[in-house]
Amino acid sequence: MVLFLPNILKQKLEVVFHDTYRNAEGQKLKVETGAIADFMRDRENGLLQYFPGTECKMEAEKNIPASHRCVLEGYFITSARINELVQSNPDLIDESKTGLMPHSIEKLFKFLSEGDYKNLKIKLGLDL
Repeated sequence: MVLFLPNILKQKLEVVFHDTYRNAEGQKLKVETGAIADFMRDRENGLLQYFPGTECKMEAEKNIPASHRCVLEGYFITSARINELVQSNPDLIDESKTGLMPHSIEKLFKFLSEGDYKNLKIKLGLDL
């Protein structure tokens, strides 16, 4: 039963925003913090479209400032929903750093894996 808990308990999603992006002409432009704040509040085209009823808290991490990283908590956050979010906002969201954070139970079972945690999430192929 403990092994299934990461699938039904609250999960944390880390959303990391780009510092810069390239426009159609190839110019490198800076991502403004106002654009990130607007995206997080937007219910029609922003973060709340994909994860309604959640609040994304700005948190800094090692080399990512709080203005470019937020963490939200929710139930049943699927990889399909995360992919949809990232693919619809490629200039804003960094897909290589955005993803589900390991649950504390997964960190407890890290001895079963070579990494920092053992992924215990079940993928049934229903995310399509």
